[in-house]
Amino acid sequence: MAPTATLLNLISFFYPFGNTPAVNLLQELALETPAEVLLLGCGDARSLLFSVYSDANNDSRPLSFTCCDHEPVIVARNALLFTLIVDGAWESNETSLWNIYCHLYVKDEDSNLIQRQARKLFKQSESITSWKRSSYGKLLSFHDEETRKCLRQVWQSFCVNDLPLAEREVYSQRLSEQIRGARNYEKESLGEKLITSLVSSQQSLWEYSPPSTQLKLTVNFMNMAYSARILRNSHRHDTRIR
Repeated sequence: MAPTATLLNLISFFYPFGNTPAVNLLQELALETPAEVLLLGCGDARSLLFSVYSDANNDSRPLSFTCCDHEPVIVARNALLFTLIVDGAWESNETSLWNIYCHLYVKDEDSNLIQRQARKLFKQSESITSWKRSSYGKLLSFHDEETRKCLRQVWQSFCVNDLPLAEREVYSQRLSEQIRGARNYEKESLGEKLITSLVSSQQSLWEYSPPSTQLKLTVNFMNMAYSARILRNSHRHDTRIR
């Protein structure tokens, strides 16, 4: 296999969702023009979903989005969201969809939904051939073999309940240490009033989320779609899914 370029991430912020309004990526295209959109550093799915929604009444135009991000967890969690929508979760369980995509801490049922879907994606992505034969193969495709391997590894990391008890305890301990470190770093380097990190941004999402999705104080499960990134090592690969 040819060498793959690797970045060493000494200090960076993890942005699982953006802090700007969604935009229609297709607004400058004529209605009859096929759309092939390349998203570099794609981040969350807000603009992609808003663009598809805005173009919903245009049946004559094919849409194709290529999403690239140097952080595999970003692409993996977007793919998890898209496949849940394909499976009909938006109609049957929209509250859980909001929770698992936008909240740092989730309820037990939300945690279980993430892990069930991640197991399904892990199994169906055993090879590019098996993925193409899956129920998602016509909608989502991997850019290359390296992308498939990266995302499959991330999906497997979402399945915390599959770990032996001893490893789960180590996982929880490391996670608590990393969160404390992130909060301390934020206070020391950014100041108390500057809100840019994941933890401090959570309150804004809480305030603007629909009442039916606001979580109760009883939740205590870390959203593994975030914790997978916190516990990753510092080497990153460019990942793409189309």
